[in-house]
This record gives sequence, structure tokens and C-alpha cells, in this order.
Amino acid sequence: MTATYPKSKQTATSKVYRAKVTGRHAITLPAELCRQLGIEVGDTIELEIQGEKAELRPAREPRIYSLEELRGILRPLYRDWDDIQQHIRELRDEWDDHPELEDVPLSNQVHE
Repeated sequence: MTATYPKSKQTATSKVYRAKVTGRHAITLPAELCRQLGIEVGDTIELEIQGEKAELRPAREPRIYSLEELRGILRPLYRDWDDIQQHIRELRDEWDDHPELEDVPLSNQVHE
């Protein structure tokens, strides 16, 4: 005889859902859980592990800052654009002390 379990159970402060792990370690989230969390097909979720507990939530998209916001963030560090470029030149000069970095591609070079 195979034991059957309820799909969810309610407690005073939370609701517990059950899902089965397939042979490929995939799970199907209950529709009610997806509706409650606003998870749509194709969304990415995050699982945060704390001891033996896992917290599931919709993945947060990284914040994209505007150029003005970035200027504000960097303002305490640099007086102006020339100051930023000077710092970059100094950092590149330090690379001579690290030959292991010679073959590292520079994908976002600052053009002077």
C-alpha cells in the first residue's frame, strides 16, 4: 500500500506545500503556491538554504542604475571623469606586477 499525502497543510501562521522530486531533480510547484507568490511559467526562483530549511521566492532582478545614479555613487570617490581615468591608468600600471593577468581579456575597457 502506498501512502498518500495531502498537497498542502495549513498551520496557524503558515501553509506547507508538498512537491515530488523527479529522477532529474526537478519539482513541479503547486499552482496555488505559484499564484500566491506571483510565479509565472519561465520565471526564475531562488532557494535560500538555512540549516535544513529552504526558503523559496521569486528571483529578484538586479537593480540597473542610471548614469546619474552611478555618478552620485562615485561622487565621494572621484572629483570628475579625469580623476576616474587617472585611477584606471594607475590600476593598469599595477598589472605589470602581476604577469598571470596578461591573458585576461578586458571586456569593458574605458576608451580615452
